[in-house]
Amino acid sequence: MFRFRLRRVEGGGTQVEEDLILRMAPGESIVETHRQREFDVLSAMDGVVPVPPVHWVDADGSALGSPGMVCGFVAGVAAPTPVQGEGGRISGIGAGFPAGLRERLFEDFVDHLAAIHRFDWRAARLASFDVPSAGTTEAAHLALDHWSRVWAEDAFEEHPVITLAAQWLREHLPVADEIRLVHNDYRNGNFLLDEASGRITAILDWELARLGDIHEDLAWVLFPGFAAQDEQGNPLICGLGTREAFLDRYQRKSGIAVDPRRLHYYTVLNLYKLAVLGSATNARAAADGQTHLDVMMNFSTGLGYGALAGLYRILDATEARP
Repeated sequence: MFRFRLRRVEGGGTQVEEDLILRMAPGESIVETHRQREFDVLSAMDGVVPVPPVHWVDADGSALGSPGMVCGFVAGVAAPTPVQGEGGRISGIGAGFPAGLRERLFEDFVDHLAAIHRFDWRAARLASFDVPSAGTTEAAHLALDHWSRVWAEDAFEEHPVITLAAQWLREHLPVADEIRLVHNDYRNGNFLLDEASGRITAILDWELARLGDIHEDLAWVLFPGFAAQDEQGNPLICGLGTREAFLDRYQRKSGIAVDPRRLHYYTVLNLYKLAVLGSATNARAAADGQTHLDVMMNFSTGLGYGALAGLYRILDATEARP
């Protein structure tokens, strides 16, 4: 990612300067994504929730040599200064927020997610997205197949918990009654905030967005690994509020009822995803030497084994053993 200043002359000779961001695909990443889909969804979200404006995309890398896109620069920080608690050092995961910031941030955080899920994606230009059928298990099936393929391509060796999880997930595919836009990485660290006002200035990292079941987003937000403690040591989801407060406000603002059964399914699926990304893809990217973040990739490989342990515990508690 590169920040640069563009100077151009408009009609009449007026000179305009603008700070822009160039996002390019590295040789290898923790997730292989498509710039066209990211560009399309950011374009669709303009005016719905705060996002960086997008200007240009080179989906196949024919101009830049690697797929990339140019978007506007948005002011803000990804974590408060200083960070509350011990989290936030890797991609903002586990970042906490001081009490004075939390209330307004929590409202923005929940309300923006509700707006994403209420968005009428059928009226937008999202031709680059696959559209699963409502009233079927296709949304969950596509997600499971995607991450199972990633595991098959990136794993250095088989792992029994991955095999067990894939079996359970395939046997319990839930029906999605409605297909909605899913951000797929909505959490602390993936939004910018203005510390003075306590407002979110931009929702970031849309490269994993897809059309699917909103419970995939909800389970991701509620993942304990993204939580941070308040001043009394109580866990707050994404460092912002309690689980109960989040679910209550989300349902009121979105008008969507949360289904506990589907929420549990996507809790397992998200742990499966984290285990695949951590223990397989991180290690593969570091070993291949195609990333400038090889130290972080090696370090976060260890987090994948924590996800494997959590995945086993939840499967064991669900009595998912064959």
